[in-house]
Formats: sequence, C-alpha cells, structure tokens
Amino acid sequence: RTGGTAGGTAGAAAAGTVGTVANVKGSTLYVTSSDGTTVKVKTNDSSKVTRNASSSAANVHPGDTVVVQGAKASSGTVTATSITATAKGVSAFGGFGGAATGGAATGATGAASGTGSAGGSASGVPQGFAPPSG
Repeated sequence: RTGGTAGGTAGAAAAGTVGTVANVKGSTLYVTSSDGTTVKVKTNDSSKVTRNASSSAANVHPGDTVVVQGAKASSGTVTATSITATAKGVSAFGGFGGAATGGAATGATGAASGTGSAGGSASGVPQGFAPPSG
C-alpha cells in the first residue's frame, strides 16, 4: 500500500509504504507490505525516524497530544482503556500518510460518541489534530 508524503528531492515523485520490517541492514530497512511485497527503504541523515513503544501515564507530559479511548463516568471522568500520546513538537504520523486508518480515526470516533478525548472538540477530533491527506 502506498500513499502519503515522503521526503524527497524537488521534482521527485513522493511515495511511501506501510508494513512490517522484515530486515534491517545498516541504514536500509526491508518492509513487507500487506500484499506480501518487500520494499527496500533507504534512509540517510535527513530521514526523520519516529518510534512508538508501550509506555505508562508517567511518561505523558504537559504539551503532549493524546487520543484517549475509554468509558466516561457521569462525573465526566474518563477511565482510559487506551491512550496514544505524541510528544510535543513531534508529528503524530511521521510521514505515513493514510496509515492512521483505524488508529487516530478510531480514537476520534470514540471521542465523538462520548467515550472521551483529552482536548477534544465538538467534532470529536482533538484540537490541533490534522490527519494526513492521501
């Protein structure tokens, strides 16, 4: 699957890929897409790499952007079943246009149905959140 925007030189076609890393050799990643195709991904000093990992609430800081899913009590308090946090100043998608399907979109839908979203808006999308196009 391709889509979104990837950095490149002026005039070069922009493309991306989504999948599972099958192998890493130096600064080159080999990514297997959902259709089984392996794509060679070359990186360089200008490549921005962002890595998500399991964490805890203690590692979420003021200024971070969060998408919260959970049950909302009559008091308005949300008991979180899932929190996705992105550090202040870090792009939530790191250039993976279209890769948010089922991720942030699910959180936004959950927020719209009243299950809670920190810093949300009436539309169910967190303030300042702009999903990638593509």
